[in-house]
Amino acid sequence: MKRKILITILFLPLNVMAQEKYLEVNAQVQNVGLFRTDSDFDNTEPYYNPSGQTVGFFGTFFRPAITLNVKDVISLYYEVEVGLNIWSRNSLEQIYGETRDTISIKHRQIYGEGKFRRNLSFRIGYQYFNDPTGLLINHWLGGARFEIENQVIPIDIFIGQFPDQTYEGWEINNNNFTQDRFVFSISGVKKIGEWALNPGIVGFYDGVYVRKQMWLLSPVLNISRKEKEWEGGVDILFEGGRTNHGAYNGEDETHLGGGIQVYYRKGLAMEGFGTAVGGKVIPGMVEENGYKWGWGLSLILLSPDDHLYHNGTNFGFFYSGRSRSPTLILTEDEFRDRGDNLDERSGEFDTFYLMRAGVGIVDGSLYYKLKDNLMLAGILGNAVVLNKRNALGEIYFGTEFDAILRWTISSNIVFDIVNTLFVPGKGASAFVNNIDKTKAVPQYMLEISLNAFF
Repeated sequence: MKRKILITILFLPLNVMAQEKYLEVNAQVQNVGLFRTDSDFDNTEPYYNPSGQTVGFFGTFFRPAITLNVKDVISLYYEVEVGLNIWSRNSLEQIYGETRDTISIKHRQIYGEGKFRRNLSFRIGYQYFNDPTGLLINHWLGGARFEIENQVIPIDIFIGQFPDQTYEGWEINNNNFTQDRFVFSISGVKKIGEWALNPGIVGFYDGVYVRKQMWLLSPVLNISRKEKEWEGGVDILFEGGRTNHGAYNGEDETHLGGGIQVYYRKGLAMEGFGTAVGGKVIPGMVEENGYKWGWGLSLILLSPDDHLYHNGTNFGFFYSGRSRSPTLILTEDEFRDRGDNLDERSGEFDTFYLMRAGVGIVDGSLYYKLKDNLMLAGILGNAVVLNKRNALGEIYFGTEFDAILRWTISSNIVFDIVNTLFVPGKGASAFVNNIDKTKAVPQYMLEISLNAFF
């Protein structure tokens, strides 16, 4: 729900007509509690561990956002995230210069958007952007986006820069574009009958590492269809490129990878537990939609590399870390992402997650309304490694069982309680365990969330 506050214009420059201005305010406050029986899948007692091996915390997350609209001219948007701040670690105050873990603040989006003309619009600044599949680019970054409307196929153009840790100088006058990361994307949506086709080309250039510049050129395609009672689609992405002197012998390294994602949702599953909108997770199930039950299926396959490291050809997929899977441990937790999902932990991170072992995840979900404001859901997911030689010879990655109870207290308050049992395979233990990588002890997780938003 949006709150609009009319701002009275007291004076205007000469010869300029007054424009209606209003402020839109949105906010989300989430309190999260988490307990896990272990941080990995190995119950081996370390020599010194007075804190124990379990994981547990309570934390608070706050995301306010404001939009200043000048009617028919421009909109200015600002979004900030405060948290997730852990009660036992983060303090709201600093006492007499003592070193404390104070609250975490992330300025997520700052941009202006409007129209140059009737069929040409723009958005420039820090913003959330994803390619048509979301498998490669699915990030907050600075850039300029242009949308060109036409009769054949609307065109969406994005040019942006990824932040990096390589600085050409401490002062801004010493900075240049020599060792930066750039992304370019062009895409468009075309309706063919009941189906929507969203093809595109994504280009990425990484100049951060001296004499090891990398570029990728990725054709992407999303095919989707949405009806009143169901929706489904497929995401296809191919990655081709090269890293200068990327091979172990100093030769160039060629990149050839690919990924595919298939999904289907029916009835209540179309709302799910969170829909990514502009980089934000909007809690679903808050409006009466008439569905009593629903179910969903999804499949994701990300190509692996061969077992020879930097041998001149890399077949591993460069992955954003975000998928359409509703699983909470195998993939991103839609209730509150903490960056510990196993698909990311099995990849080598540097801007993207390089999936050298590859991964295949299939899942099914079932949703049922016990009452108008009470819903029960279950998620079953299973994952395998696609190249066992990059996972200590193991194929089985793990199986996840989730049982979720959602209580919609009001249209602005949602309470969730999640019980998860994860049965790991040694393919996951190879990336997660700290001591004994052959151990695969099942893990239990309890997660609770109180989400208030308007």
